Amino acid sequence: MAEGPEGPGANDRPDLRLRRLTLLAGAIAGRRMHVRADDVARAWNDRETVVLPTAQLPTARRTVVLQAALVAVGSLDSRPMRALTRCRPGMSDRFLVLEAARAASVLADLLPRSVLSDLAATVGDLSVPVSVSDSLERARSDEALPGVPEWYGRIRARALARSDAEDAGETGGVAPSDRDHGGTAGEQAVDELDDEEAEDAETGAIMQKLQVRGMKNPFTAALQKLLGMGAAPSSDENPGAAVEDLPVGNRRQRRIGHAAGRLRTPPALASLLAPRRPTGTVYPEWDRARGRYRPDWCTVTEFDPPSPSGGPEDRPPASEPDPALRRELARLSLHHERRRRCADGDSLDLTALVDHRIAVAAGDAGDPDVCSGVRRTGRDLAVLVLLDATGSVGEGDVFAEQVEVAARLSAGLEQVGDRVATYGFSSRGRRQVRMLRVKAFDDRWDAAARRRMSALSPSGHTRLGAAVRHGTHVLATRGGTSNLLLVVVGDGLPHDDEYTGVHAQEDSRMALDEAALGGIGCVGISVRGSGEPEALARVWGEHQHRPLGRYPELVAHLRPMVTAALRNAAAGGRRSVRARAGAGP
Repeated sequence: MAEGPEGPGANDRPDLRLRRLTLLAGAIAGRRMHVRADDVARAWNDRETVVLPTAQLPTARRTVVLQAALVAVGSLDSRPMRALTRCRPGMSDRFLVLEAARAASVLADLLPRSVLSDLAATVGDLSVPVSVSDSLERARSDEALPGVPEWYGRIRARALARSDAEDAGETGGVAPSDRDHGGTAGEQAVDELDDEEAEDAETGAIMQKLQVRGMKNPFTAALQKLLGMGAAPSSDENPGAAVEDLPVGNRRQRRIGHAAGRLRTPPALASLLAPRRPTGTVYPEWDRARGRYRPDWCTVTEFDPPSPSGGPEDRPPASEPDPALRRELARLSLHHERRRRCADGDSLDLTALVDHRIAVAAGDAGDPDVCSGVRRTGRDLAVLVLLDATGSVGEGDVFAEQVEVAARLSAGLEQVGDRVATYGFSSRGRRQVRMLRVKAFDDRWDAAARRRMSALSPSGHTRLGAAVRHGTHVLATRGGTSNLLLVVVGDGLPHDDEYTGVHAQEDSRMALDEAALGGIGCVGISVRGSGEPEALARVWGEHQHRPLGRYPELVAHLRPMVTAALRNAAAGGRRSVRARAGAGP
């Protein structure tokens, strides 16, 4: 079967194509939905049916995915739709851009990768809203937002709000809940009142205010006749219909059965259909101006890096450690341990002695190493290498050199027997701090890990405080050793949306102090980094940080830096805290 621009089946018969799109929409929305084609300019949906332009049907897959995702995350619920009807024309498109970004974030593990790529290309660096209310507030503001691509479709807020109002009239004046919308399927789509028709709607609202319910108003009747407006005549064949449709309280009351009521979704099914919230770990952020933490301020989520666009062969694998670096790493964090079967020692190894005597009695020479002694050969170090994979280090070959440093450290630490994990990090606002998992503590530094390292590319911003706090959490919960070390490879300077200057620097410094107080040593390594010594001093303070001109300088400075960082951590970070107290505000 031929493949169209959006995969298999793009050129199938329209009825088969609509059937496939219907299944796709239901899977994304988590409820039953229909897809149909009609003579419309832009796609839209009424929570139950996605209406597509007939001409766009062969390439409508991403449109259906987005429209269904809006339903899944609650973008089209009653409350935001009512709010949009009170906004100026064009506000629905701004709201759509923001909610598309939020839907892509919430359903990132459900939406097709191609659609996620298209959404990312259109929203750019847009900060993702945290809720529908946040999207409404930002849509009303003067924030500069990207335009709405044609394939997004549109949101028909007035039609959805009017549908809810009619449903409320049929249920005794109580609007159906958003859960009710998920459990019913309408027979006919509701016509939309476009933005350019808003003036006519306002005129109708004025006429309603001039009317007195249940009484004739000569002035209003004359005005309606002049403007060509009026109520539809009742049928002579059914004189009771006029009484049944008598408008009372701005809602039409109709006779319903004695057992009529709102259809409710069973609680068990509702929990399955409920939109999933983004997963991640929430951390506070230090507010220097107020002298306290902002609780639950940043969300950090772990991801696997995407595969390189051109295949893993397009870029060479990360470098292996050189012998000089391996020798320096082998001398780090050694502790005394008792070794058996030694040539000399402070006591006999009875097991080795018995084995030796048995071998001699059997006519063999045996192993003469029958002593036991204490040697300083034990490894008790867990290291998390945190690579700054943000746009701030993306100029020239600086990022490539920092990748080389992180890769050589990771490979060398594993070879000498230490536990090591490697992550890249970047951010796009406080709710999108991404930790890109190259190697976990229980993984091997193998070809797969090297490919993941090669797949990293600089993008986004640097919310350093949140990244350090998550690295501290990973070390404390997964490190599994007495000595813990966090190594940050990057320019060492924080910057993100609403996270700049002294505020960002003080929060990053506080995160490093928290790590030291928790018994974790902190080391910063910059390769051809920023020339802002004052900012670096404010961030790193008494913590170990070293700007390097080139990678070979690392070998000479690594062991003294790590030793000092572990010593500070063993002292509970008191040196860093004293330095902060002495520096003042």
